[in-house]
Amino acid sequence: MDGSFDYTELVEKAQLGDEASMNRLAELARESLRRYVFRVTLDEAIPQDIVQEVMLEMFKVLGKLKRVESEYLGDYIDDATVMFCPNAPRQYTYLQESWDAGDEWDNPDTTFPSDPVTGSYCFYWNYVGFLEERGYPFKGPSGSSGGRRRSKVLVSDYFGYDHWRSRNSYGSCERFKGASVVLETWLLSAYWSVAGDKGLDEIQIKLRAGYTDGHVESYSAREVTTMKVSITSDGSVPYPTGVGAGDFYLPRNCLP
Repeated sequence: MDGSFDYTELVEKAQLGDEASMNRLAELARESLRRYVFRVTLDEAIPQDIVQEVMLEMFKVLGKLKRVESEYLGDYIDDATVMFCPNAPRQYTYLQESWDAGDEWDNPDTTFPSDPVTGSYCFYWNYVGFLEERGYPFKGPSGSSGGRRRSKVLVSDYFGYDHWRSRNSYGSCERFKGASVVLETWLLSAYWSVAGDKGLDEIQIKLRAGYTDGHVESYSAREVTTMKVSITSDGSVPYPTGVGAGDFYLPRNCLP
């Protein structure tokens, strides 16, 4: 895939179900995925079948991204600011309006019939991702006790690397030294970002995570593990580097 290609708009439209954008995104991703699968399998005969399977799963994932937290929590939380990091650069313009509308949110600044919104926290209830350093799936909690082989972390500050809006950079809703602002779009809230020319042990940031038993813990950039978004629903196949939302950093002690 051409690293200079800005496919943000394609991803955003694909998330809304735009078929042309999905097809174009698939075209751009297919060759990169084929090379990735070949490096893993070292077999020229099987990458095409695997790539086809992965692309089908990608479309399934894109189709599931519209469900918003307020559809589940709106009856309990009226004030949307509770669900937004107070240390983010600025509050999302239509934070309360989008929370109140839930899945029916229609941003007046776009021509799309419906508009998903990404906030400043990461929620892990029933979430499945891929733990890069451990080589197996991350599974978020499914009950108050977490669940068998599931993490007990329920929510955390966003802290990640190589998001499509700030390639080769760290990003977070929490401010850290040297960071500048990545501006809000209709889809994404503003966040702090700094070029990724430092190691995690050099990033000075205070992060917080909440757990299913109700307690909150603080952690630093030195105390994280890397999770990638999974293409497959079982968490076994991560998106290749340079595709999608990049890496997400979880508190290391949240793993079972």
